[in-house]
Amino acid sequence: MNLAGSSDGMAGHSLTFNDNPKVIHMKTHFFIPNFRAALALIALAIVAPLSLLAQDKAQILTRFHNPVYDPVSRTYAVDVEMTSGQSQETLFGLNTRFYYDATKLEFLALDQFAAGYGYLHEAPKAYVGNDVSGVQIFNFGRAAGYVNGGVQQLDDRFPFVLIPGQWKKLFRATFKVPMFMQDETEFCPGLVWDLKPFTGGGGLLPGGDGLVVTVMESDRSSRAETKPTVVNGEPFNWQYRRLEGLPYGEPVSKECISLAQTTSTDEPTHTAADGYVLFQNQPNPFDEQTSIEFILPYAQQAKIQLYGVQGELLEIVDGYYEAGRNKVLLQRKPWMDRVTVMYYQLVAGGNVAPVRKMNVVNR
Repeated sequence: MNLAGSSDGMAGHSLTFNDNPKVIHMKTHFFIPNFRAALALIALAIVAPLSLLAQDKAQILTRFHNPVYDPVSRTYAVDVEMTSGQSQETLFGLNTRFYYDATKLEFLALDQFAAGYGYLHEAPKAYVGNDVSGVQIFNFGRAAGYVNGGVQQLDDRFPFVLIPGQWKKLFRATFKVPMFMQDETEFCPGLVWDLKPFTGGGGLLPGGDGLVVTVMESDRSSRAETKPTVVNGEPFNWQYRRLEGLPYGEPVSKECISLAQTTSTDEPTHTAADGYVLFQNQPNPFDEQTSIEFILPYAQQAKIQLYGVQGELLEIVDGYYEAGRNKVLLQRKPWMDRVTVMYYQLVAGGNVAPVRKMNVVNR
């Protein structure tokens, strides 16, 4: 099973610019002035505990935070934040690598970057494993998704300074929520950084580097422009097990939000800011027919779009409607005998109202 995808990105210990500031080269610096120094380095690697070597590296912490949901676009978003553990550091870049519960989320993009930072070469891509991948590795419901892409400094006029104990937003990760999750009152999707637990480095799957963070070298005597770090990534709605073997951990409900919307058919106390309102169908559940009412700010063409639980478009009811309150009668169709739940949405004048759910009497 391979979810890791491409390892292209910020591999190695440091990153340097060439003469063209728009082109970025990545390479590992090894500077050994003489043979005696080389022997000293080899001896150090043999006898020095890894914990002592790690003390020379900056400690960087990352987390997902501040989940928000837009019911109109069905977009779920979390901020990616960073801080430094012991010393003030200036971020150069990171290999953004994390897993997510693909049953609950579909990766869209990274956006809202801090000034001076952005994609290394191209937008990160998502890879989704088979139906048992998430179960075996993370105890998710089904498949696990994996995001892999480089983010780094593009303009050194805007340094991203990490101060111990102060979390700072670098960018935002956005996802599409499946249609069938719209009624969740406690939505807690899991996000897991690609880091081996309790080791401070390396990916979860064999051979992977995992999450890699590089900061600017502050030692003027060093020939390197950047330096590696020890990274700790805080999982989101998920926790590690302290036992060997798979799965590495299990989901936990920590930062949850509600996706459910009010289904009242009463006149709202105020109209939405753009003047568009969609009401719950009545009756619900329905057998032979049901009515869907909506409000338009002015006379125009409008559509009621019906979806299945997987988000597939089933039918469109469109027409020209007057300003104010309108009603559409929806008759039962033969294909409705195969469904018990549908979702519907008002689309008009470039505006899209939040999705609502309707139920069909099972025959």
